[in-house]
Amino acid sequence: MQLLTGINRRLIVCIRESIHSFNQYEKDAILIWDEMRTKEHIEYDKNTDMLYGILDHGEDFRELIAAKEALVFMVKGLTGHWAFPLAYYFSPDSTETTELVRILDEVLNELENLGIQVRVCISDMGFTNQGFFRNLGISETRPYIDRCDRRIYFIYDPCHLIKLVRTHLQKKTGIRYSGGVALWEHLLCSYEYDSRTENRLMPKLTNAHFELTDKTRMKVKLATQVLSHSVYAGIKTLVESEVLDEDAMESATFVKKNERYVRHHEH
Repeated sequence: MQLLTGINRRLIVCIRESIHSFNQYEKDAILIWDEMRTKEHIEYDKNTDMLYGILDHGEDFRELIAAKEALVFMVKGLTGHWAFPLAYYFSPDSTETTELVRILDEVLNELENLGIQVRVCISDMGFTNQGFFRNLGISETRPYIDRCDRRIYFIYDPCHLIKLVRTHLQKKTGIRYSGGVALWEHLLCSYEYDSRTENRLMPKLTNAHFELTDKTRMKVKLATQVLSHSVYAGIKTLVESEVLDEDAMESATFVKKNERYVRHHEH
């Protein structure tokens, strides 16, 4: 199958055939999109008489500008175990907010024509998506839009949020919150002490959790295992044993505030 940019008609036919036996409840769906950096490379295909690797948003939305970003959409069952790739686009940089609004409207129209009812939209917290949320009036108090007599909720990707909390804690000199100030140093000192003991308090933690690379920084489990109950309990035990200073409990409490959310994600 030739998968062209934008809404691919052949793919739409495949989706229609796959869901024709679904009841309306099974057609409730989640729409997910993400953008990733690609290698800059323009190539001519003599078989299709087309240039690839340029700004390409499907049909007539093409310009001779080298693309560096790929935007991909996927639709997934809210209650059913099904998922389909839906569309992809190439841009020279992150997709502009106004263009993302246009693309989303196009994608939602196609899904509605298929009888698929999108109930939730999920994206990461990229600058484009933040601007996109503001453009639609999405906020903490109003995390939805009303469309075609139904409500569509918008949320940021939970996995991405967990990684952001970990990365923010690692890179900043401290995170101030209602319980005090959380420091990455407390987690690191706890691990370094615990790793030298025979009976580990935090057995899942390794050097990989603290010596992060561009690749390992993307792994969700390395973030969830740091923001976990065992880390909270381990720091608390070390404070009570006077191995760590009392102020390390502020970092332990910060971990505890996040671990309930993390535990739900792991399940």
